[in-house]
Amino acid sequence: MMNSVDLSEEQRIEQAIEYCLLLFEEGMFESQIITTIQNVFKLSKVNAELSFLKAKQLNAKKYSKSRVRKVWIVAVNFILTTLTSLLIYIAADEMESIVYKIVAALFALTSFSSLIILFKLLFERLELNKNITTKSRSNPVIFQILVIAVFFFCAFLFIYKTKDGEVDINKIKEINHLILKEKVKKGETGGKTSYYYYEFYFHNNPHKFRIPQQIYKYSNERIGETDFKVGDTLSIQVREFDLPEFEQKTDPTVINIINITLNGRFVIDHVKRNLSIRRSNRENFSYAAIALLMIVLGIVFFEIYQRYLKPNH
Repeated sequence: MMNSVDLSEEQRIEQAIEYCLLLFEEGMFESQIITTIQNVFKLSKVNAELSFLKAKQLNAKKYSKSRVRKVWIVAVNFILTTLTSLLIYIAADEMESIVYKIVAALFALTSFSSLIILFKLLFERLELNKNITTKSRSNPVIFQILVIAVFFFCAFLFIYKTKDGEVDINKIKEINHLILKEKVKKGETGGKTSYYYYEFYFHNNPHKFRIPQQIYKYSNERIGETDFKVGDTLSIQVREFDLPEFEQKTDPTVINIINITLNGRFVIDHVKRNLSIRRSNRENFSYAAIALLMIVLGIVFFEIYQRYLKPNH
């Protein structure tokens, strides 16, 4: 190759176009190809971009084939590392293993890196495409879908990690020798997040005591209003932070019960309830992760088709 300084601009552009073909085979990013031919052939940025576009137009099939191959390799790597990270993370959470969590984090980092490369491969030409067509510009709806998916994934992850709905067994207070004053009533809160509850009134206590549906649906045996009789002596369990409300008698309020006795036994096993909720939260988190993965892959494959495989592109 002659020294590029000794060539005319037209000759340098021609050689740059030919050189692009070699760089296509190496699977370089478009921005890297443009920077390379700009430096090697002493071209302006505009001429380097035009040379690249010309090379791509003259060798569309070869270019598309090399691009699709690289995208598929990165996409498969993203799928495998994401699924592996998810499975190891769930196993680590079950076994409470720090080592597994570190391994899961490393796989997640690899997966995230693959995702960045995928989007760079698919969207690196947005600025260049302004010079030739608006046809391949990304649809903003795609990004809106992705943002919504990420939001729900983060929400389920937060619920899963904060153990939402579980009861801290170490922060339960038991209150005994409460005498039922009135018939138990079943009510509903109303509103968009409506739920049912059973309401209790006890002698020498001005408060309303409610056991909500989210609690009693986990009872070992089915309970109802008629299972409790006026005059029954009952024991209840409340969360530790509700105890001051129970102890003050001047300002009647509603206190949520997390357990109550029936026939002398508490009806809810908190260990089993927590395990059930944790399993449900883990399933929701897994579904959200899989849904996010499918959405990302759908966007990736849609862009592959739009940019490389669509006829007359």
